[in-house]
Amino acid sequence: MSVYTPDVWVIVKFSGNKVPDGELYKVLAGWFGGYNGADSWKLNSGITEISQDDNFYYVDGYSGSTYVCHKDTERTNMMTHGIFQQYSEAYKQNGHDVKMEIVPIETILDKFK
Repeated sequence: MSVYTPDVWVIVKFSGNKVPDGELYKVLAGWFGGYNGADSWKLNSGITEISQDDNFYYVDGYSGSTYVCHKDTERTNMMTHGIFQQYSEAYKQNGHDVKMEIVPIETILDKFK
Protein backbone atom coordinates (compact mmCIF):
# COMPACT_ATOMS: atom_id res chain seq x y z
CA MET A 1 0.00 0.00 0.00
CA SER A 2 1.34 3.42 -0.99
CA VAL A 3 0.49 6.65 0.79
CA TYR A 4 0.80 9.96 -1.03
CA THR A 5 0.49 13.46 0.43
CA PRO A 6 0.20 15.93 -2.46
CA ASP A 7 0.94 19.64 -2.28
CA VAL A 8 -2.14 20.39 -4.44
CA TRP A 9 -4.98 18.14 -5.57
CA VAL A 10 -8.40 18.07 -7.21
CA ILE A 11 -11.06 15.48 -7.94
CA VAL A 12 -11.62 14.73 -11.62
CA LYS A 13 -14.91 13.23 -12.75
CA PHE A 14 -14.87 11.10 -15.90
CA SER A 15 -18.29 10.49 -17.45
CA GLY A 16 -19.73 9.09 -20.64
CA ASN A 17 -20.78 5.87 -22.37
CA LYS A 18 -17.25 4.43 -22.38
CA VAL A 19 -16.74 4.96 -18.63
CA PRO A 20 -17.64 1.98 -16.39
CA ASP A 21 -20.98 2.66 -14.65
CA GLY A 22 -21.17 5.98 -16.48
CA GLU A 23 -18.85 7.86 -14.11
CA LEU A 24 -15.48 7.48 -12.43
CA TYR A 25 -13.74 9.80 -9.97
CA LYS A 26 -9.96 10.16 -9.62
CA VAL A 27 -7.52 12.30 -7.66
CA LEU A 28 -5.23 14.48 -9.76
CA ALA A 29 -2.36 15.27 -7.41
CA GLY A 30 0.66 17.54 -7.75
CA TRP A 31 3.92 18.05 -5.88
CA PHE A 32 6.28 21.02 -6.01
CA GLY A 33 9.82 20.02 -6.81
CA GLY A 34 11.55 22.82 -4.98
CA TYR A 35 15.01 24.14 -5.72
CA ASN A 36 16.67 20.83 -6.64
CA GLY A 37 13.78 18.88 -8.13
CA ALA A 38 11.10 18.96 -10.75
CA ASP A 39 7.39 19.27 -10.15
CA SER A 40 5.51 15.98 -10.46
CA TRP A 41 1.96 14.69 -10.68
CA LYS A 42 -0.13 11.53 -10.41
CA LEU A 43 -3.64 10.53 -11.41
CA ASN A 44 -4.88 7.80 -9.09
CA SER A 45 -6.54 4.57 -10.21
CA GLY A 46 -10.03 5.66 -9.18
CA ILE A 47 -11.64 6.47 -5.86
CA THR A 48 -13.14 3.68 -3.76
CA GLU A 49 -13.57 5.42 -0.40
CA ILE A 50 -13.17 8.83 1.23
CA SER A 51 -12.86 9.52 4.95
CA GLN A 52 -11.86 12.71 6.71
CA ASP A 53 -10.78 14.38 9.92
CA ASP A 54 -10.53 18.08 10.77
CA ASN A 55 -7.63 18.78 8.39
CA PHE A 56 -7.41 15.99 5.82
CA TYR A 57 -9.35 13.85 3.37
CA TYR A 58 -8.12 10.26 3.10
CA VAL A 59 -8.87 9.06 -0.42
CA ASP A 60 -8.45 5.35 -1.14
CA GLY A 61 -7.99 4.04 -4.66
CA TYR A 62 -8.54 0.81 -6.57
CA SER A 63 -4.79 0.08 -6.51
CA GLY A 64 -4.74 0.14 -2.69
CA SER A 65 -3.05 3.52 -2.45
CA THR A 66 -4.23 6.30 -0.16
CA TYR A 67 -3.99 10.00 -0.91
CA VAL A 68 -3.81 12.17 2.21
CA CYS A 69 -5.17 15.48 0.92
CA HIS A 70 -5.04 18.59 3.09
CA LYS A 71 -8.37 20.39 3.04
CA ASP A 72 -6.70 23.75 2.36
CA THR A 73 -4.90 22.63 -0.81
CA GLU A 74 -7.79 21.58 -3.07
CA ARG A 75 -6.73 23.34 -6.26
CA THR A 76 -4.57 22.93 -9.35
CA ASN A 77 -1.21 24.46 -10.01
CA MET A 78 0.13 25.34 -13.45
CA MET A 79 1.35 21.80 -14.07
CA THR A 80 -1.76 19.91 -12.94
CA HIS A 81 -4.02 22.37 -14.75
CA GLY A 82 -2.01 21.74 -17.90
CA ILE A 83 -2.22 17.96 -17.43
CA PHE A 84 -6.00 18.21 -16.98
CA GLN A 85 -6.30 20.28 -20.16
CA GLN A 86 -4.10 17.86 -22.16
CA TYR A 87 -6.12 14.80 -21.11
CA SER A 88 -9.43 16.56 -21.70
CA GLU A 89 -8.40 17.70 -25.19
CA ALA A 90 -7.01 14.27 -26.08
CA TYR A 91 -10.34 12.62 -25.24
CA LYS A 92 -12.20 15.15 -27.41
CA GLN A 93 -9.81 14.93 -30.37
CA ASN A 94 -9.71 11.14 -30.41
CA GLY A 95 -13.49 10.82 -30.53
CA HIS A 96 -13.84 9.15 -27.13
CA ASP A 97 -17.20 9.54 -25.49
CA VAL A 98 -15.57 10.69 -22.25
CA LYS A 99 -16.10 14.02 -20.52
CA MET A 100 -13.71 15.27 -17.84
CA GLU A 101 -14.49 17.91 -15.25
CA ILE A 102 -13.03 19.05 -11.94
CA VAL A 103 -15.55 18.72 -9.11
CA PRO A 104 -15.30 19.87 -5.48
CA ILE A 105 -14.73 16.93 -3.13
CA GLU A 106 -17.62 18.12 -0.95
CA THR A 107 -20.02 17.28 -3.78
CA ILE A 108 -19.04 13.59 -3.87
CA LEU A 109 -18.48 12.66 -0.21
CA ASP A 110 -21.84 10.85 0.01
CA LYS A 111 -20.85 8.56 -2.88
CA PHE A 112 -17.78 7.19 -1.08
CA LYS A 113 -18.64 6.51 2.56
